[in-house]
This record gives sequence, C-alpha cells and structure tokens, in this order.
Amino acid sequence: MKKLQYIFVLGLFIVLSSLQATNSDKLDMTNLDEVKLEKMILSQVNLLRKKKRLKTLRLDSILSYAASDQADYLLKKNRLTHNQPNKKKKTPIDRTDFYGGNFEYVGENVAYTYYNKSVNSAQFKNKVEIITTYAQLANHFYWLWKNSKPHYKNIVDREFELTSIRFSYDKKRQKIYAAQVFGAK
Repeated sequence: MKKLQYIFVLGLFIVLSSLQATNSDKLDMTNLDEVKLEKMILSQVNLLRKKKRLKTLRLDSILSYAASDQADYLLKKNRLTHNQPNKKKKTPIDRTDFYGGNFEYVGENVAYTYYNKSVNSAQFKNKVEIITTYAQLANHFYWLWKNSKPHYKNIVDREFELTSIRFSYDKKRQKIYAAQVFGAK
C-alpha cells in the first residue's frame, strides 16, 4: 500500500512539475525574455553544428547590437530585408562596423512569424500550429532558417564563430521579427 502511495505521489509531482514548466515557458509579449529565446534557438543551431563537426557559435555583444538594430528596422518597415537606407548601417557588415566590430566576414538571417495565431509549421509540411510558448517560437525560427538554403548556409558556415539573435514584435499584429547576425574574425 505504501509503495502504491509513493508511486501516486511521485506521479502527481511529475505531472505538476511539467505543468509548472509549461506555464513558465508561455510567451509573455509584454515582457519578452530575449535572452531565453536566443539561448533556445542557439542551442538548436549548435546541436546541428556539432552533428556537422563544426565549432559551436558563441554569443557576441557587438553582434547583439547589430541584430537588435536590424530587428527594430524590420519592425519599423514591416517587412524582411537585409539592407537599410542609412549608409552607415546599409549592410550587415556596415552595422557591425557601426557598433565597433572588427569582423572579416558577416552573415545575417532574418525571419518573422506570428504568435497566438495559426501559422504553417516550419518543421512539418501540411501542419498548422499556434505558437504560444518559448519552445515553440524558438523551434519555429530554427526550422524557418534551417529549411531556407541561404539561411542554412549561414548556420553551417565553418568560418562563423560568433553570433547573436535579437527580436522585435508588433503587439497589434501579433508578429515577431528575428535577426541573427554571424561573425568571423
């Protein structure tokens, strides 16, 4: 009887723990945890790089400024682009130079998706999903980039050793933009 009670209590603890983890993973767009989201995407990117026997990417503060700048620009223009009209920030390498970087080689991935709305799955064809958690959002951005030839090329480029991913979001449209900048010194 005590063994049965122990198993029941253990099972209840596991269920409640998983519910708590799910609630803490829920997206809160009034207070988006960009660091958490960045780490979740980077974890998937680095897992792929390890499988390909490439060095894992490390975070870089200069690339963070450049990625944030581009994510904000995408939101302002409400479209995807790698260029800006400001000559000092026109291209990804111009932006890293603007923020004090000294990179030989720079790449950039950009994407957007919607949260709390139906979107086509980036991972599975003919599947629709509603993104409501950090894990779903990180997975969605990862697969958007993995399934795009030029973005995938940046992810597995052996020259890149540094990166950062930043986000901007439109609460009214429930749309979130991501910019990932890669650098090689």
